[in-house]
Amino acid sequence: MFHTYAFNSLVLSAMRTGAAILIMPRFELKLVMELIGKYKVTVVPVAHLERI
Repeated sequence: MFHTYAFNSLVLSAMRTGAAILIMPRFELKLVMELIGKYKVTVVPVAHLERI
């Protein structure tokens, strides 16, 4: 259910507006930060991360 909701609400809405979409196989903070800088990302929809 959650994957379908994320796809419909995030990916399809981004596609409708012509936004670039980057899908990663797993979340790696260092890589995400590098890609944000490289592609000048303005919106990053991610789940809340708690400290472990």
